[in-house]
Amino acid sequence: MKNFIKVSVLVVFAIISLFAFTGCEKDSPVADPSALLQQSIYNLFEVSSLRYDAVLSADVSSVSVGGDVSADFNLNGAFNHTAEKKSNFEMNAVADLKDKDSKEYKVDFSMKEISDKVYVQLLEAPQIPGLATDGFKDFVGPWWQIDTTQLGAMGDNLGTLDTLGASESELDESGKKKRQLLLTSNFFDDVEYGGTEDVGGSPAYVFDVSLDKEGVVEYLKGLAEIGGQTPTAEEEADLVAGLSAIDFDGDVYVDIATSVLVKVNGEFMLTDPSSGERSTVDTDFSVSDLNKPFEIKEPTDFKVFDLGAFFGAFLGAGMTSGVDAAVK
Repeated sequence: MKNFIKVSVLVVFAIISLFAFTGCEKDSPVADPSALLQQSIYNLFEVSSLRYDAVLSADVSSVSVGGDVSADFNLNGAFNHTAEKKSNFEMNAVADLKDKDSKEYKVDFSMKEISDKVYVQLLEAPQIPGLATDGFKDFVGPWWQIDTTQLGAMGDNLGTLDTLGASESELDESGKKKRQLLLTSNFFDDVEYGGTEDVGGSPAYVFDVSLDKEGVVEYLKGLAEIGGQTPTAEEEADLVAGLSAIDFDGDVYVDIATSVLVKVNGEFMLTDPSSGERSTVDTDFSVSDLNKPFEIKEPTDFKVFDLGAFFGAFLGAGMTSGVDAAVK
């Protein structure tokens, strides 16, 4: 239960970036917008392959960091669930950061997750505020293979894509309950019909939404209970308090022909409960090429990064020694 809150926060951000629903607008052509939007989330989980694009722009103004900080993230990639019931994933990521002194930093990398192997390629030496990254310079260029089974239970927890793309019939009883929970939970409120727009060449319904915090809490509690855990009153209070600091206002797009959620565009607002300071994250996320046949190919030319050796040396002598020990 100690990790319940941390896991819950990650789930909240993943859900908010992808999904939305509830409410009813009188001029909507859909009899029950709540049911449609919830079904669109369920349908997205059952898509066997897709490509995605996401742009996140964050602005933080805080006394604790001594000024304004900004970050722009550009993500794109693909996912597919193979005939062998394996989920493969790839991502290209570029992050541009600017600190309170207007000094600029950049992170540029690609990643692929294929079965129990992860491949990472640094396209530039990462620049991260407050972190010495000189030890990563020798990693720029080639693909590096990481065997996540070396992490034991932690590695198992990294397999978050195992059920994405799988039909409900493929899931075990726990997975089926979690999938069904998507159909009965409310993540958003104040839904208003906004007409139709073209997304990726197909017409989609547009709904304006806000965050249903109580609905998200109930969903996370449901996930925990399916997993055999029941959050304590203190943990639930902490979760409610954390969600009270988050607001979202944006548009959700549902493909008319397939009833699949295909786009989310909006703004997150996060409020520091102690200082009242607010930060914003503008989000634009979309998916395309749904159920199209394509392959995420495993790199054929790569080097091996030994996680066990890295952590052993890192804990003993620091970052540079850990990197030297991990390279094969």
